[in-house]
Amino acid sequence: MAQRGSVSLFQVSGDPSAPEDQSLLLVSFEGAARGTIALAMAGDGAALSQLEAPGVDAASPCIWAGGVPGGWGAQATAEGIRIAGPAPAWSLAFEWRSTQGPLSLAAAHGSYLVTASADRLAALHVSPVNGALALLAQAELPQQASALAVFPAPASGSAGELLVAVGLWVENAVLLLRWHAAGPGGGGLQPVGRLELWEQQPRSLAALDVAGRCVLLAGSSQGQPYSC
Repeated sequence: MAQRGSVSLFQVSGDPSAPEDQSLLLVSFEGAARGTIALAMAGDGAALSQLEAPGVDAASPCIWAGGVPGGWGAQATAEGIRIAGPAPAWSLAFEWRSTQGPLSLAAAHGSYLVTASADRLAALHVSPVNGALALLAQAELPQQASALAVFPAPASGSAGELLVAVGLWVENAVLLLRWHAAGPGGGGLQPVGRLELWEQQPRSLAALDVAGRCVLLAGSSQGQPYSC
């Protein structure tokens, strides 16, 4: 049966060295047909086949999915985050449900995840040992988030020193928050800067390492990229 609506693809592999047949490709559907299909490499890797992945919520589309250290896969939906694994069973290891309303955005760096629900952020950690999710910090935004990214803080020697970039719907700006994720009590989310896009609304964010310099890219509502 043909699927109608938007389609998103997410590769899920918790271990970068894992063979392809231990990775998943999640196909997420929005529209008349909503849900997520899990695919895996079949045979010699020349084809994909659908498989049963009990840890994946097949009834809900993904807002984000990816691998996290320890061989786990993470699926973020409007309801919350599910941790599945390890391969090849992909059973449900842990589930965290949002108490602040439906999630609209999610992003991750390593074992650290951040979600957005309207004007609320939640920062979590995935245990590489058993896949358990722990809520480390929360923050309230001045308005609804339009884009989200998590990346290492420049010039920081700590793996748990992160920056969270959040696009703001109405003010056409990007808010930067520092997250001492490895600090006592989860570190908290502290605003450290603000980038104005003026007439452009930030709709996507990504951080790139360019010649040893961290560059934040913002895709706008008018299809124009901005770097800062």
